[in-house]
Amino acid sequence: MKILGLVTMFVVAGVQVVRAQPAPAPAPQVCKVSADCGANAVCTAEGQCVKLPPPATPPPDPNKPVDDSAAKAKVHFDNGNALFAEGNYAGALAEYTASYKLRPLPIVIKNIGLSQQRLFLYVEALESLQKYVDQAPDAADVAETKTIIVEIRNLLVEVRLALIPAAGVLIKVDGREIGKTPLPKSLLVAAGSRTFELSIDGYEAATQTLTVAAGTPLDLKAELKLIPKTGKIRITSPVLRATVSIDGKPVGIVPLEVELSGGGHTLEVIAPDHQPHRGELVVTVGQTRDVAIALDKIVVLKTANKPWYKKWYVVAPIGVVVVGAGVGTFIATRPEDPIAGTLAPGAGKIQ
Repeated sequence: MKILGLVTMFVVAGVQVVRAQPAPAPAPQVCKVSADCGANAVCTAEGQCVKLPPPATPPPDPNKPVDDSAAKAKVHFDNGNALFAEGNYAGALAEYTASYKLRPLPIVIKNIGLSQQRLFLYVEALESLQKYVDQAPDAADVAETKTIIVEIRNLLVEVRLALIPAAGVLIKVDGREIGKTPLPKSLLVAAGSRTFELSIDGYEAATQTLTVAAGTPLDLKAELKLIPKTGKIRITSPVLRATVSIDGKPVGIVPLEVELSGGGHTLEVIAPDHQPHRGELVVTVGQTRDVAIALDKIVVLKTANKPWYKKWYVVAPIGVVVVGAGVGTFIATRPEDPIAGTLAPGAGKIQ
């Protein structure tokens, strides 16, 4: 054992250890101007290039929020998996959606589509699963996902639109907003009873509830009615050819029908030899109103031109004189009263 140990020690001691020698320092680069030294170097007064120290790294901002979106997205994703396994597809859909908003990974959108499928939201599921196939065309489960897409398509029905107006109509199906016409792609709905809501500015909204049969295209026809902004007024008067003005502008003669904007207006009706009518006219949108105007005729009092001697202020004094003269004549010609005597009444009567 001692001999072995010695041999061993001898061998170890006889090994020559080769140490790596440091490489010689490169000779300084000769320069005339800093441009000869390249980037991050300057030319010194001695004509040698010297590298500049790297810029100092600013310390981290303690007030800057830490981006933990990835961690939060994972928490929502794990919660969605647990809820999906329990059969709580509505809760799973909410968790997957929250995860996708924080970190839009393809696998998350697939799980969103599977949750929508379990909730019979076939149109939404079709869109989500197709998005997964587009985002991850090389994924191992793409073929399986495409099979699910085909199965969902067989449950949907194409809706063919025939709307007036054709453009700008907002479409909702069962309360879910689809978009405005013309739609970028075919409108698909699931079989069953579906409620279609159609709306556009300036028109009355329309609602139709239709029964959709699987495998049979559905024709949706609707003509939306314009919301009226004006009303009609029919103006009549017993005075023929009376002139009508509205808001200070002549519009014609009676009988007359005009279309006016809703609200208050001023009305004036005039005719020769008649008192003018001026008043307020209220127009109700979408309605026709009859307005009858009775104009009062102007009455002119005419006085005869009598001779001067027949005028009251000439005849009156003459009458007074005549009356006075008559009284005087009566007094002068009245017989005297009989003299009171002793004769009995009737004694002087002639038989």
